[in-house]
Amino acid sequence: MKSGNEPHNWGMTDANQIPEREAFEWYKSDTGRGMALWYKNSGPWWDSTNLKPNDGISLEEEKPNPNSIYNFYKRVIQIRRNNSVISTGKFETITNNNDSVFSYQRYNAINSIVVIINLSSSEQNTEFNYPDHDPKKKDTKPLIGNVAPLAFGSKFQLKLPPYGIEVFQLNKN
Repeated sequence: MKSGNEPHNWGMTDANQIPEREAFEWYKSDTGRGMALWYKNSGPWWDSTNLKPNDGISLEEEKPNPNSIYNFYKRVIQIRRNNSVISTGKFETITNNNDSVFSYQRYNAINSIVVIINLSSSEQNTEFNYPDHDPKKKDTKPLIGNVAPLAFGSKFQLKLPPYGIEVFQLNKN
């Protein structure tokens, strides 16, 4: 049996792509209204399905989990709604000292939203300069992430978990 990531060849049928474009899992039981499982138990492609009951990835299972991808996107959407600078501010890449970390800001005259993303599967330390920041002001507000940035003058140091993301707001006034 092939894994869900390997191509299949069951002849002249679009079923070869079923494992790559499976139905969204709404319910932990993998059955219910809205589940698009027209191909269930209809051929060898069903034996290779990634859909499993009680696998932790259905919407029903993710809603109560505060660390789920569902709740992550809810937080991100709320942050965007509450911070117009994200959609209307200027974009600027922030240089850091780690090739596995991408950092940028969206900013205007009043505030800045800083985003730092660890693109690797291992923990990363990074340091970056933020020249407009006054270290005497207690104006750093974490929006996403487990670690608040540590300010040293205009330099920030962070330790990011694998594939971690930190988002914080800096008030410029």
